Amino acid sequence: MLDDSYEVTSLGIVRNDLLVPVLTRQDFSTVFTCKANNNNITNPKSTSVTVDMNLKPLEVKILNIEQFLSATRRYELACQSVGSRPPPIMAWWNGEKRMKRTEETISQDTNVTTSILIFTPTSQDHGKTLACRAENPAIPGSGIQHTWKLNVHYRPISELSIDSSISLENIHEGDEVVLSCTVQSNPSIISLFWRFQGKQLIPSAENGVISSNQSLNLQHIRRNQGGRYSCVGVNSEGEGESNQIALHVKHIPVCKNGQKNSYTAARHETVTIPCEVEAFPRRLTFRWAFNQSTKYVAEGRALITTDRLRSSLVYIPKSQNDFGTFYCFAMNEMGTQLKPCVFTLAPAGPPDPPNNCTILNKTSSSFVISCQTGYDGGVSPTFFCQIIDAASHKLVIEVNSSQPIFHLANLPSNSRFLISIYAYNSKGRSEAVVAAADTEHISNKQFDIEEWLPTIFGVALGTVVILALLCVILIILLNVRNRRRNCKKNYQMKQFDR
Repeated sequence: MLDDSYEVTSLGIVRNDLLVPVLTRQDFSTVFTCKANNNNITNPKSTSVTVDMNLKPLEVKILNIEQFLSATRRYELACQSVGSRPPPIMAWWNGEKRMKRTEETISQDTNVTTSILIFTPTSQDHGKTLACRAENPAIPGSGIQHTWKLNVHYRPISELSIDSSISLENIHEGDEVVLSCTVQSNPSIISLFWRFQGKQLIPSAENGVISSNQSLNLQHIRRNQGGRYSCVGVNSEGEGESNQIALHVKHIPVCKNGQKNSYTAARHETVTIPCEVEAFPRRLTFRWAFNQSTKYVAEGRALITTDRLRSSLVYIPKSQNDFGTFYCFAMNEMGTQLKPCVFTLAPAGPPDPPNNCTILNKTSSSFVISCQTGYDGGVSPTFFCQIIDAASHKLVIEVNSSQPIFHLANLPSNSRFLISIYAYNSKGRSEAVVAAADTEHISNKQFDIEEWLPTIFGVALGTVVILALLCVILIILLNVRNRRRNCKKNYQMKQFDR
């Protein structure tokens, strides 16, 4: 019983007003019943009202807080709100930015709301505050939140710079160059190394390459140290490579290694001789000289073309004196090439014939011919071998090879052959070398004990079997003979007794 007072209005209506000063969360779903009666005979009349309330969220909490998150890894973070009616609006905030990749679920009794955030942190999220907020839209100012200061582990972020006193456009051979590496990392780096042209650079004091305190010192830089440099920081999350800085070392031209330096040509044949150098700056002028002459090759005598670091001499020798040695010089703003690129031009012609030919490994159907190579005429030759039957003078076989060694097989036995061998290149063919060779007669083949061993074993085995059978037959015959003698003696004894 909360209140049994009442009043009668001027219209004769009985009225009771119940005042609840403060509703609390415990009053939610409370049923208040008003009853009226005027006698003890009939049941009282009653009516009820159930209290429905808007409730603030009691609690909001991020459930799976971890010690740290790894950058670029995908996480599903859960946040739970309890006690709000109607269910609250859930929101995730990363600093000042509201997160959008969320999904909410509500329990069957609507008391618990869970929000799932799909979150892939980056290095920029390290140190930021991640907040989960729950607010009942029906109750202004009812919002509460739970926060988490993010500790994001990420690969080192490296940045390479060059000493401000050094101009990248004006590095000369012999200068000192200092590169500095700045690294941002969580957790801290455990090591740092350098790369040159994409490969790990090993510092060496002997070569003037010194690494210390995240700096790389190139003392007395050389032209072969020009190229792309970067630094790499390493921590538990992996490696982080910096931007690349390309060093261009100014130097006078030098010959490029690995060029072809010997050429051949026939008289009145056009030959092109390319000359390549390494240089920086790459704006070059080329000059050609012939046979150590102090004069350069005149353009009227040859065609000279230039393409950046390459010059080509197009030349036509017309006499024996036009063959010899050519010298290629390149020049840039740093100076003239000290050691020229050297090329020899020799006259080309038909090759010399092979020599010192020897017949090897003769059998009844094959043999090997091995010769030594003569002068190739300046052009790689091909060697030909013709086998001719000495009796009929008919060609039996013709083969060719890049070397004067020929393996000849499937020849008739006990035959004599004439052999003709010559060399051929694009300038012609040599004279032929003529020899003779024979295949062996089959009857001359030596007795091969291993070949006949199965036959011998079979004959011996057959002989043993036959001897064994004869022995068995002999034993049987002797037994039969002895039995007959015994029977005859017994018969004679019986007759004697009678």
